[in-house]
Amino acid sequence: MILQLTLVPFICFEGVASQTQPIRTVGTRLVTAAHEVFSVRGIAYQPGGQARAAYGWDPISDDAESSWIQDLPIMESLGINVIRVYDTDPNVSHELFMKKLADHNMFLLLDLGKVFSSIHREAPAETYTKGLVERYLATVDAFQKFSNLLGFIVGNEVVNSIDTSKAAPYVKALIRDIRHHLSKAAEAQLRMTERNSSVHQTRNLTRYPIPLMVSVTDTNSLRQNEADYLLCGDTKDHREGAPDIYGINIYSWCGPTANFVSSRYKERTEQLSKYGVPMILSEYGCNAVRPRTLNEVSAIYSSPMSSAFSGGVLFEYSNEENNYGIVNIQEDKNPRDSERHAWATEQRMPIQPEFNTFRDKMRSALGEQSNDSTAVQMERERRTRLWPRCPQRSEKWLVGSVELPSSPIRRD
Repeated sequence: MILQLTLVPFICFEGVASQTQPIRTVGTRLVTAAHEVFSVRGIAYQPGGQARAAYGWDPISDDAESSWIQDLPIMESLGINVIRVYDTDPNVSHELFMKKLADHNMFLLLDLGKVFSSIHREAPAETYTKGLVERYLATVDAFQKFSNLLGFIVGNEVVNSIDTSKAAPYVKALIRDIRHHLSKAAEAQLRMTERNSSVHQTRNLTRYPIPLMVSVTDTNSLRQNEADYLLCGDTKDHREGAPDIYGINIYSWCGPTANFVSSRYKERTEQLSKYGVPMILSEYGCNAVRPRTLNEVSAIYSSPMSSAFSGGVLFEYSNEENNYGIVNIQEDKNPRDSERHAWATEQRMPIQPEFNTFRDKMRSALGEQSNDSTAVQMERERRTRLWPRCPQRSEKWLVGSVELPSSPIRRD
């Protein structure tokens, strides 16, 4: 039975930005151009999952308009203001999508890695190559002009065990390389503007630098050392390689009986509140107990958690083989089919009761949320970023405060 989606406009609560001007980081907060706290109301969006991405499917390309044009109003009805996309093709146009995304008052949080093109946790030195960095920078160049780009995710769960902690320096090296590239782009943009004041720039990279982010796994044996290492600033190289936003993928709030304490959300909040950058739940939504009650939504957007975290990203929109989605989309039987508009003829089917549960939880939580302008002012007055010390090499963390790997690309 095909269920029709009835789209009810999401209420625009006080403090919610109505225009997609660039978001900046100010201390531990994400801040709008109107100097208000920005909280991520996100959802992961990768229709077809890794299987379709492996065949080159870019879900937000202009070629895919007939598909995503159906999904944006659905996501807006859920109260979404950020979508996280994992795999794109920098060689195709995304102009239409980014404009429509802005029309729906939404931002893009974009992963730079691809299914078969990222730092391999088991062989980081072998995969941190000139070709890899250039592919990352190609994506950066394709999206850096958009004002509704929230940020780039440079690494997603690259480290997932003590043995793979050796890959962490390569994540920081990538961030350093991308930061240097963006700095050069901002300088070139400034020179162009000085020569011709009539030149229109869609995003001022000097005034609104693009935040770089990591997304880590929630692993007990790694959590403290990984955060300390990725955010430490013992040397200039380490400071340039530290992310502007720290994301954690957490799936420990499971079932209707879980709460802030038993889910260990309280513990995570206390552990991560000491760092001087915005924190985001870059994925959440345990599906071990069905249907999902998603009671963590209320915690994410209320005190004390909202003091440490700038919102979160529900995993995920479309239902794939792992059964996390809240909307069913009929997949093309052959993902290699050259006809990329196949989904346009399929209707979106909400997975109930989880679709309505998520929508209602978001409305309830955000109806009680107010903009904390005092917090923005306090962060603004903090003139220097607090850098943790890099952890020492140990049996629980296999790298110390050593220089990062040299860049495989030329840095003029």
